Amino acid sequence: MPKGIYIRTEEHRKNLSKIKKRWIKENPEEHRKICSEAGKIGIRVAWKNNREKMLANCSKSLKKAWKNNREMMLSNCRRSGKKSSKAGSKFLKNRWKNNREEMLKGSSKGGNNNNASELLSNLWKNNREKMLKMCSENGKKAIQKQQKLNPSPIELIVRKFLDKLKIKHQDNVWFEYRNKRLEADILLRKYQLIIECDGWRHKLPDSMVEDKKKNRIFNKLGYKVLRLKGPEIRDDSFENKVLKKIEQIQERIK
Repeated sequence: MPKGIYIRTEEHRKNLSKIKKRWIKENPEEHRKICSEAGKIGIRVAWKNNREKMLANCSKSLKKAWKNNREMMLSNCRRSGKKSSKAGSKFLKNRWKNNREEMLKGSSKGGNNNNASELLSNLWKNNREKMLKMCSENGKKAIQKQQKLNPSPIELIVRKFLDKLKIKHQDNVWFEYRNKRLEADILLRKYQLIIECDGWRHKLPDSMVEDKKKNRIFNKLGYKVLRLKGPEIRDDSFENKVLKKIEQIQERIK
């Protein structure tokens, strides 16, 4: 072959891919840095070239969401604001009781930003777990409210089936057990039966462990649990399952 000309064959490409994989395994940190830098450059270029279009699309989507769900958004903002303010006030009161003198000393020195930053860093070091728990609890409560207002389509199918059969049921019922709160998707008090509608998230390993714990607690409280998967509910194959479970419970009661 003449100089300066080189044709890449399939074997050569395969060898290059093997070399790349080896280099990525040996140098994962450098690979991450290169990928992150390339991603940042791509985002900057897109922002420079299409800045107006991106802003216009964002504004349109926000306007549509505001028109369709104005009341919901306002109510959620008000409720979350009230809860966060209450939690913050409780935390500050406890901090004032325990460390009143230190806070007064810091304010008497002139209220410099350095003193404030030192106090905040000490708060984070000493009460890191409490602050994280408060944030996680507020987030869970917000998610729970959204679930009540906007139930999943799987739950709606099961509710309609129970309404057709005129079976009384309660939706999104909360239970307390040893300072823990648990939510049941659908409760049949007459039969002491809880129906849980499991979507794709329940296939994850963490959620599977949590579901097993939840079943044990409900059994201790005297309820039986029936878990229905998403494909079963969509194919209407869950109906026989529910009816059989109710018949079994009725026979045991007799």
